[in-house]
Amino acid sequence: MARRTLETLIRLNRFEVDEKRRALQALLDREAEIQATIRRLDAELKAEQDVAARPEAAELGAVYGAFAAAAKTRKAEQLERLADLYPEIEAARADLAEAFAGLKKYEIAKRNRDEAEAADAARRDGIELDEMGLAAHRRSE
Repeated sequence: MARRTLETLIRLNRFEVDEKRRALQALLDREAEIQATIRRLDAELKAEQDVAARPEAAELGAVYGAFAAAAKTRKAEQLERLADLYPEIEAARADLAEAFAGLKKYEIAKRNRDEAEAADAARRDGIELDEMGLAAHRRSE
């Protein structure tokens, strides 16, 4: 019964670790998405700078100023979202580490129990073999 209880705890804790891994991965995916958006905004800004710097596009200078201001605002918003996301990521990592430590605790307890049972079985087998050897020795006398 205790063996099954321990195996059930291990299975439940594995499920919890998997859930926390998925939650962390979702946050990391959001982080990557935000970083990709920031890189895209930087690339768009650079491309527009290149277009506005051409002599034949002198009339685009005024339009570029508004575009650049809007792009910087969007980038600032993304950086703020990223800054808000970092504490969530750290909390998810801590939760995952805690769940993993709990899982390891049960796995180590199960391994110790299995080793103790194996040692006890080996001891009983040794006693049984000793008794058989003594009985054979007594019969031969």
